[in-house]
Amino acid sequence: MAKFSSVVIGNESLLVQCAEKLLSAGHGLEAVVTRNPDIGNWASNEGIQIVTPGPGLASRLPKGFDYLLSISNLDIIPADVLALPSKGAVNFHDGPLPRRAGLNAPIWALIEGETRHGITWHMIEGGVDEGDILVTRGFDISASDTALTLNAKAFEAAIESFDEVIEHLATGLKRLPQDLSQRSYHALADRPSGHGLLDFTKPATDLARLVRALDHGGYANPLSAPKVRANGRIWLVGEAQGIEGRGTPGEILEASDDHLTVACGSGALRLAHFAHPCGAPALVAQVGKPGGALDLLEPDERARIDTAIRSVAPHEQFWRARLAGLRPFEMPGLGRQAGAINRRALSFGEADFGSVVAAFAARHDAQGACDIALADLALSGLAKSGILTPWVPLRAEAEGDAVALQARIAEAIAEARRRRGFATDLPARAPELSGAPQVPQLGLSLAAGPIPGAVLTVEQTAQGILLHADTGRIPAAQAELIAARLELIATHLTGDAEIRALPILPEAERAMVIDLWNASGVEHGRGLTVQAAFEAQVARDREAVALVFEGQSLSYADLDARANRTANVLQGMGVGPGVVVGLCTRRSVDLLVGALGILKAGGAYLPLDPAYPADRLQHYIADSGAAGDRHPVGAGRDVAGTWRAAPAARRRPAAGAGPGDAPRGDQRPRGHRLSDLHERLDGHAQGGDGRAAQRGELLLRHGRGGAA
Repeated sequence: MAKFSSVVIGNESLLVQCAEKLLSAGHGLEAVVTRNPDIGNWASNEGIQIVTPGPGLASRLPKGFDYLLSISNLDIIPADVLALPSKGAVNFHDGPLPRRAGLNAPIWALIEGETRHGITWHMIEGGVDEGDILVTRGFDISASDTALTLNAKAFEAAIESFDEVIEHLATGLKRLPQDLSQRSYHALADRPSGHGLLDFTKPATDLARLVRALDHGGYANPLSAPKVRANGRIWLVGEAQGIEGRGTPGEILEASDDHLTVACGSGALRLAHFAHPCGAPALVAQVGKPGGALDLLEPDERARIDTAIRSVAPHEQFWRARLAGLRPFEMPGLGRQAGAINRRALSFGEADFGSVVAAFAARHDAQGACDIALADLALSGLAKSGILTPWVPLRAEAEGDAVALQARIAEAIAEARRRRGFATDLPARAPELSGAPQVPQLGLSLAAGPIPGAVLTVEQTAQGILLHADTGRIPAAQAELIAARLELIATHLTGDAEIRALPILPEAERAMVIDLWNASGVEHGRGLTVQAAFEAQVARDREAVALVFEGQSLSYADLDARANRTANVLQGMGVGPGVVVGLCTRRSVDLLVGALGILKAGGAYLPLDPAYPADRLQHYIADSGAAGDRHPVGAGRDVAGTWRAAPAARRRPAAGAGPGDAPRGDQRPRGHRLSDLHERLDGHAQGGDGRAAQRGELLLRHGRGGAA
């Protein structure tokens, strides 16, 4: 058997199975063309060149190979690439030719009631799937087959038949021309009638087969999800079984906790595993109840849905990618329940409408890049059936100047309008999408009214620009502030104005935020110390909870007693007015007890972060004047919280203090007002430095210096 060389192109695991057979037979594999990272990893491990598809592919491929093999590849191969192999190009097709040409052949075979299916290896010549046949395999379709199981049969047949393909390529091609008069073809945009909406005027067996045909078992579903409509709402169906039954088509004959039985044109259909359009599970009772009915579509409405789906189907992969990277614009502090929509006029002057809204969104996003919702009249009309979403994402970025932004937004809007939109069931059919895409809270409407789900919609109409606000989710006053911000941006969005530098706070709002909201001063006793104010609160409500940390809590009385004991020890160590005490401890109850105790002793605390390097802590200590000895006292506390004093020889009494001046037990120490006291304590993640931190000690440094 002669050896040959090849390049393979494809994006599914079948390519690897076939490529390994080529290598095992000793044939050359010059390159793998794929966008699948798993296939790329395999090729890399085998030492095979990896080439990504896209523009200029022919120039990036090796020259002088014999065959190009297209295996599970849905891309149209450019003519200059097809011209590279010296002996020809071969394609794997997942259906029998010429009977099942085009895309998604196994699914269409099920939908259309075929009892047999097959696969074909054929030459790539003439039109799509029209080349001469090399190898075929056929197999039966069972009454229980789904899209998943029939695709698996095709996969197995492809692997089994590839040995025969290799023989053809090595010994000479044995071609069989197709009888194109027997050809049928399904294009990329083809979808089941009504995008999978069950037509209960048809036989129950046909509808059950349709549900099976659209069951991909958790893998990506390229067509549509089977669905019903009840009271105008769309519900997905996971399972259907044809049974005996009689009634008016659409009539609910039976309802239980796990299924509905619905009358059909002949027989009845037992439906189960309902879900919302996004794929989230739904209760049977949400869909229908005994004596009720599911909606029947009039022929003209079904035709309108088919037309709408055909217009968006070719762009589904584009929107899948956009939704996978969705970053919806969000605003804080919004309500949850939708309310009435208020509207007011906006004045953007000569500024570009779309650029103003995009600049507003980008300037208010922490990363300067987010998605807003876009809608126009065409999409709004298509979405009325509930089959399509009424909005698409539009990316807003705070990059460049006003001119660059306007060009980007104009291009993005044009592309979005050309690609129309996406089906509401897309998240349920695309495994990489987790649930319904969140509607951005800010929308851009091209004469389509307020966008459903958006909190704010800026609409361009023939009469001018309007701001629509959902009053259930945003207060009227806040909406007015946003209107002023939009108009401010419009004023400054000119020429070379950098988007990141645009102002976002009008003068009136700036005055409110800086002056009015910060006018929080209250009259209080200027001679009042922190510790005295705390003791006054203790006197008012001793048993109230004063401090909570993780599983611990202290009442005002408990906190006061522990702080007093700490102060007693500190005064015995020489802490008093003019003394700075370093407080270095992990975040805990001890942190506040220590700080309050220092104040009660008359000293000033110096917060020290245990996470800082030792040399930095030493600098703080020396610079503050807290340069005395270190006393690890935390580890010596008993369960009642009494602090262990340092050895008597190391205590330093306050200047002028006599033996009777030191407080005893829980006695309140004499306080001292500090003219400049930082009341806020920084949180500390650890305690002490090095060895002391490991022992869980509270490290106190004390020394005389200026008041902190």
